Amino acid sequence: MRTFGGRIAVTFVFLITLIFAASCGRDDAEQVREPNVRPVKLVTLSGASDLQTAKYPATVSAAQRSELSFQVGGLIEDIAVTESQEVKESDVIAKLDQRDFQSQVNSARSQFENAEEEYQRAVRLSREDAIARSVLEQRESQRVVARAQLDSAEKALGDTVIRAPFSKWPILLKNSVSEYVRKPAKNFVLRCAQPRALTSLRELRQEVFS
Repeated sequence: MRTFGGRIAVTFVFLITLIFAASCGRDDAEQVREPNVRPVKLVTLSGASDLQTAKYPATVSAAQRSELSFQVGGLIEDIAVTESQEVKESDVIAKLDQRDFQSQVNSARSQFENAEEEYQRAVRLSREDAIARSVLEQRESQRVVARAQLDSAEKALGDTVIRAPFSKWPILLKNSVSEYVRKPAKNFVLRCAQPRALTSLRELRQEVFS
């Protein structure tokens, strides 16, 4: 009987030990499955009403601009560009009626050719002592005057054409074809401006709104 009772006691103790071990194992498993909670920092954003807006009325203009006009008076015969057209340097923009100016060039060239011929004839005769020194000087003076008149006439003819001073400058037209411009043409024919380069804003006043 003692042997049987001892076995029962040992068996009971063994079962209690197994139950206790299983219980501890479940507790450890539950502890491992618990999520890892991390702290979160909360930030409160202020409303848009706290911002300030500054208003600066100003005048903006091109940093580089050029007012072009004819240096001689005459009737505008052709305007080769349109409003806000970009052009290349030396492109023809506008032209006056050149008929009178061309006639003056032709006349001045004819006078110069005659003066040149008379001067060269006087030089040959002077070498032969066939004319006085004063006559040679007179022919030379007439030649210089005729050359100056021809240069002036050619310049006036060139001034009947306006060309673009820079590349890629929009053209702002004022005058039109068949309009007469006077000398000097203070009333400019057109403006050239470069919009990609602006001057600094000229502040007129400042208003701050809360």
